[in-house]
Amino acid sequence: MRATAKMLLVLALAALPPCRARAQPWGAPAIITHPTAASRAALERAVALELTHGAPVRLAPDALTRQSLLLVGHAQVRDARGIPLNGRELGRPQHFRLLRRGSKCVLLHVETGKLRLLAHTTCRPLPGDSVSR
Repeated sequence: MRATAKMLLVLALAALPPCRARAQPWGAPAIITHPTAASRAALERAVALELTHGAPVRLAPDALTRQSLLLVGHAQVRDARGIPLNGRELGRPQHFRLLRRGSKCVLLHVETGKLRLLAHTTCRPLPGDSVSR
């Protein structure tokens, strides 16, 4: 029961309006301003550590450059004809939110509440009225 309450709290906090989110200690919703190969690698590494304990993850080159929320689904293994081998995927996508904390960019894994510092990444807080959800 305690884990469920924690998850609900994290989800509720991630959905707060920008005026409240900026007042919180974990940071303000942000977007990546100057994506580089190093910043993309840092983002992929952070997501991989959260989801697969380090197994490689591929993200779109423009991930978190237009909105602060990133949804990551599980890749389905397919046969040569493109048909899923396991049938329907029952796993839920995982939610990540980019936050600016001081001068640092951090990635919040919404489902677990864990924060990871993104090295080699520059970001800016989103304007007050355009928080991405």
